[in-house]
Amino acid sequence: MRFLPKVQIHNKTFNAAVSSYKMQADIFRNTTDYEGQVIWLATAIQPNRAPSVPTNPVASNVTRTSARVSWGASNDPDGDPITYTIQWKTDGALSWPLANTAATSNAYFNVTGLSAGMVYDVHVKASDGSLESNWNGWFDSSEENVITTLPPNRAPSIPANPMSSNLARTSPRTSELLKTASQAEQEKLKI
Repeated sequence: MRFLPKVQIHNKTFNAAVSSYKMQADIFRNTTDYEGQVIWLATAIQPNRAPSVPTNPVASNVTRTSARVSWGASNDPDGDPITYTIQWKTDGALSWPLANTAATSNAYFNVTGLSAGMVYDVHVKASDGSLESNWNGWFDSSEENVITTLPPNRAPSIPANPMSSNLARTSPRTSELLKTASQAEQEKLKI
């Protein structure tokens, strides 16, 4: 004959903070023969959730070769610490070079090594150590034309009309030297 125990569950508790259940059960061989008691703890662990996508990056303090890029911070629904990955490329380039990738725990990064007079696209994603958000700009154009560096340094232009009065000016010392030289020439001619 096959044994089919009868189980009565009582004394159930639920802890919502960690999603755990504690159950106590009495087991009977039949309706009256008590076999024992089992207590178990079941915990339903919440799966880790990815942080939100950082909001649109914006450049400031732009020079010919650098810029500070900042973005709206991400939120992690589980309260995990967040780090960011930022990438940049020249506008129109087809790929995001691995060399132009950096990580930071701040919601800003100082991008260096840029070329003067160029336009750069920038995108950012957040990570909680195990899951990542999408890159910003996947569904809009917020990653495009974030940085426009200053134009290259150019040589100063030549003045259009140099003033002749500036060229004719001489100091008294120079005029004395010219006068002395002129007198010496005249004395040579007398000889």
